[in-house]
Amino acid sequence: MPARPTLRDIAARVGCAKATVCLALKDDPRLTATTRRKVQLVAKELGYRPDPVLSQIAMQRWRGTAPRGSVMAFVTTNHPLLRQPLDHAAIGGARARAFEMGYLVEHFCFEEYRESHRLARVLRNRGIRGVILGQVMQAGVLQGFPWEDFVVVACNNGFYRPPVNLITYDHARAMVDAWRTAEDRGYKRIGVAIFDESMAIDEFDRTSAALYCQQHYTRRRKIPRLHFKPGDARAIATWARTHRPDVILGFNESVYGHLREKGFRVPEELGFAALMVDTSNPNSQSISGIEYDPAVLGAFAVEHLDGRLRSNRVGLPERLQVVHVRSRWHEGTSLPTKPGAGRPLEAGPQRSVRGFRKAATV
Repeated sequence: MPARPTLRDIAARVGCAKATVCLALKDDPRLTATTRRKVQLVAKELGYRPDPVLSQIAMQRWRGTAPRGSVMAFVTTNHPLLRQPLDHAAIGGARARAFEMGYLVEHFCFEEYRESHRLARVLRNRGIRGVILGQVMQAGVLQGFPWEDFVVVACNNGFYRPPVNLITYDHARAMVDAWRTAEDRGYKRIGVAIFDESMAIDEFDRTSAALYCQQHYTRRRKIPRLHFKPGDARAIATWARTHRPDVILGFNESVYGHLREKGFRVPEELGFAALMVDTSNPNSQSISGIEYDPAVLGAFAVEHLDGRLRSNRVGLPERLQVVHVRSRWHEGTSLPTKPGAGRPLEAGPQRSVRGFRKAATV
């Protein structure tokens, strides 16, 4: 069996130091593009592959010697109406996980710098290479940002998708899980009420999943989906009285509040499940539905960014990845099992759904 090519073999063929080979294989910008390309071509000719055991040893050594206090930036942009970022919980989760891994996370609000090049200059001066980007709610705010100088990961859905890898919840699967849980608990007329925000990048996931569920699971007359403006309780009430669903899958707990405000008795006459239950809010504990905890996304973003920093994956990726985090079911009191429907699912979102497959990468 031929010996496995080593870094020393590549260095001897190229005529450089082994450290240069290491940097070139990591595509380190401290080397010229010509040198990196030359080393990488020789490595390919020799059939070089990293030894996973040695890579693991090196990783542990790197973790032990990396200076505590290495900073990751969490960059947020303001919501156009609220005039503040929506990522406070995600920042908290990122900071907690980063501390465990030997990093610090510092918050940078884009609006304080106004222009991308100014923010980038501050990050460079601070020696920050790793960036977590929060929800982008306005078009063009990051126009001109020098992606090639940083390792960037996006955290959570906003209205606009930045051109980097994204960590987010699997909203399509959440819709299917909520629908099947309601169905298994005896509900027949399932209605969906979600925000009318066509520009939001997660809107496609929810709407397509709702169409899928209606096509494959609904045998009786299908209830048209309601797309309403946030705060429009009247639209929700009119739709519910017109189509008379026995359960509503609402975007979040605000739909539950609007139903109660308009005189609907939940769950006595109408079941309800939220597609996003903020379990950190004490007022939401009684609402059944899909748990939504942005802190989890922040923690996963740190882990993903850590891996890309180790391999020096600066710049825009050739093929964008979407890392979908599976949601969990939150058991409240708004979706009880109907008499004769059997016992409630102990873990509704873990049930498999035949025919439904969602790709993890785009």
